[in-house]
Amino acid sequence: IDARPVPHDDLVCEYKPYSHIFVPYHRKIHEYFKPGLDLSHPFDRLARLRLVPRMIQHDVESDKTKQGGAGLNLPELVEQGVLLDAFALHDPPMQKKVYDNWVLKATWPWALPSDVIRAYFGEKVALFFAFTAHYTSWLLPLALLGLVTQ
Repeated sequence: IDARPVPHDDLVCEYKPYSHIFVPYHRKIHEYFKPGLDLSHPFDRLARLRLVPRMIQHDVESDKTKQGGAGLNLPELVEQGVLLDAFALHDPPMQKKVYDNWVLKATWPWALPSDVIRAYFGEKVALFFAFTAHYTSWLLPLALLGLVTQ
């Protein structure tokens, strides 16, 4: 099969060809994976946070693919008292980025750095804060109207 160039037009789609193709990761094709932003590997912080528990808890015996894993049941180990808890540690460079872009800057609700929040906390937390910011920005005019008419 010959490789063929894919035409691209920015007016039709903002994404470049082959920029959003997802396949299972395998060491044999490592060189084809695009490294993450300022990383030497293709896994960003969130991907690593999702992969590590799977690698710890994945049971080889119950899986037909035999992909490996430690086979530890973390919730069961916590219940038995072997572990106090299992959680991911903070990433100091990313934590500083969140602090600089969100905490230090007094921003309006509609200027929330949701991409930074998503990169650090995940999609669910980012969606919560995005909804809260959206809700607050729509309540602001009503609050001002209430102050004026009071």
